[in-house]
Amino acid sequence: MIVGHLPTIVDLYSYLTNAEPIVSMATAELRPLVFEMPWAEITENSATPVVW
Repeated sequence: MIVGHLPTIVDLYSYLTNAEPIVSMATAELRPLVFEMPWAEITENSATPVVW
C-alpha cells in the first residue's frame, strides 16, 4: 500500500499505469493496482488498474 497526498499520488498513479490519467482523487479514495513483476522491476506503465 502506498499512501500519499495530491498532486503526487495522482502523478504516481498516472506514471505507473497506462490508464486514462486522473486529475484528482477524493479524500481516502483507493486506487488498487496489480503488478506482475517484483517490486525492483516496476517501471512506467507496469501496473494494471483494478476495475471495481
